[in-house]
Amino acid sequence: MAIWNISDVLNNHFSNGGPLLASEIPPFSIDFGDYINPVSHAFTLTETSIDTVLKLINSLPLNKACGLDGISCRLLKEAAPIVAPSLTHIINLSIITGIFPDEWKLARVSPIYKEGAKSDPNNYRPISVLPVISKLIERVVFDQCYEYLIVRDLLADTQSGFRPRHSTQTALLEATNEWYLNIDNGLINGVLFLDLKKAFDTVDHWILLQKLQLYGVDSHTLMWFESYLTDRRQKTFVNGQMSDFCPIICGVPQGSILGPLLFLTI
Repeated sequence: MAIWNISDVLNNHFSNGGPLLASEIPPFSIDFGDYINPVSHAFTLTETSIDTVLKLINSLPLNKACGLDGISCRLLKEAAPIVAPSLTHIINLSIITGIFPDEWKLARVSPIYKEGAKSDPNNYRPISVLPVISKLIERVVFDQCYEYLIVRDLLADTQSGFRPRHSTQTALLEATNEWYLNIDNGLINGVLFLDLKKAFDTVDHWILLQKLQLYGVDSHTLMWFESYLTDRRQKTFVNGQMSDFCPIICGVPQGSILGPLLFLTI
């Protein structure tokens, strides 16, 4: 593997890994809609305020890496009072039109070596960095969407991953409590552990959007989510060189705020 094309080789590997694995998933005889009860309520994204955007900017951590646009958290925070009105306008325009800006979909990927042969692309973990500005609109949408899912009880009570005030510890407490109750009642505990390979990368966009519709997301908001998920691209930076862009055709965005929440709805 020549030095000059390592970044492109890894970028192709990272962007194609999810679709290749997803293509190996066998079709199911049962449709996903068969075990989801459509809700009668409707969820619609609403516009945000300058004060909210200003608070989100000021809450950004200074140690986060820059995306491909080169805008840092420090620069954004120092210019917050000046740029907050313009950013609020752009965010609200995105919500009104149902269009997520293409420039905010571009990811900068850094490969982190895990173990094994360094010549094997499978032994590298991609760390994706999105533009800092995109995190602002994602947080606005996340807060509205998460509140709706919780109020309408659309997330499983036993779901501990990717939720505020939940962790592996809450999951373990829930599980051990059930096990102790079974033991006290003379029952036998049977436990099945599953490790989903590249779970985030193999999410089908069409299925995700259909499930959101069943959960009550209205057509205009669905258009925004479709725009948010599609036409994403990434570059990989390694050995001082940047690769060409590669498209991302499935999966929820790595390194995003909305990605884990959308994964829970799937």
